[in-house]
Amino acid sequence: MEDLIDDVTKGLKGCSIEGLIDVLTTLGLPEDKVSVGKERGRSELVRLVKKHLYSDEMADSEDRGEATWKMVADAIGTKGEVMETKQETEVASSPLTIGRAQPETTPWRREFKISGQVGEAGQRERLSFMSLIHQIERGKERGYADEEIVDAVIRAMAPGLTLRAYLESKPQLNLPTLRRLIRSHYQEKEAMELYHELSRAAQGQRESAHDFLLRLLALKQKIMFVSKEAGSSFHYNGSLVENMFRHSALTGILNEGIRNDMKPYLNDSAASDEDLLEKVNLSANNETERLNKHKRRTPAQVNTVQETPEAKIDMNSIHKEIKALIRAEIAAIRDGNPAPVRESTAQRDNVTLLQGSPTTV
Repeated sequence: MEDLIDDVTKGLKGCSIEGLIDVLTTLGLPEDKVSVGKERGRSELVRLVKKHLYSDEMADSEDRGEATWKMVADAIGTKGEVMETKQETEVASSPLTIGRAQPETTPWRREFKISGQVGEAGQRERLSFMSLIHQIERGKERGYADEEIVDAVIRAMAPGLTLRAYLESKPQLNLPTLRRLIRSHYQEKEAMELYHELSRAAQGQRESAHDFLLRLLALKQKIMFVSKEAGSSFHYNGSLVENMFRHSALTGILNEGIRNDMKPYLNDSAASDEDLLEKVNLSANNETERLNKHKRRTPAQVNTVQETPEAKIDMNSIHKEIKALIRAEIAAIRDGNPAPVRESTAQRDNVTLLQGSPTTV
């Protein structure tokens, strides 16, 4: 089965447009889809054939789609045969199997799919830019063709998305072009802007040192990715970005204790990202433990309020004495013979206390 898949894959690459149309007709695809594929070109016809062969329907069938693969092989004129037993060491000769440049295709491989959905930029419940790019890179590492990856990305876009409608109508769409369009859709910054952001990064007041370091690591990876993209106006080498990352981490950590603990590791170029994350987590835990110990040792301060003797004076008696003095002065004025009113030191103190000024003796 593996050799059959290889033969068909190689045969599709050399098949003419008319031959591909015959294959699609043999597979029973609707005429409208075949017509659309013909308008978009040969690559679209190949994509439609592969989409049918790698579909879940084929993989779940009783013979795992072997009969369909053989039918396609006959339609494109391949002559390869499937090995019947493990003891056979030779396979029937076929011009399509000579000089294979592609990696061997895994039998029963399902079609490539993107996990998640691509939506508008900024939607938290949708796929992020870096998550989508990571899945694209994984697909390439697993040997999927660029056409399959492009088709999977388009299928992962939300229905009604303007970008999806544009990509579906764009002829001869290749993977590098798709990646540039995706970056524009997510409104990702250029490499120069990201590098400037990395140089000015600092830990937030409510951000832990561990989260701050993770944010810098993600920013570093994004700079490296954007720099390698086709059409990027600025290209930063790895050592330059790495040095700026370590400098920003060292100068951006808020806590002095954690900063001093991390200094030897950030200055060590051999320390990996994983080592830095482990060390900053350990340092933060030690700093928290140290602060908790000092809090337990600090004696509690109790503020006491002492009442002065003046505060204990009965305010009612003070008011009565003042009223009596005022009545005596008024009576003396009416009699036309004002006499000096003598007051005791205690009375003066009481009046002064009511006025709120210090007593002068």
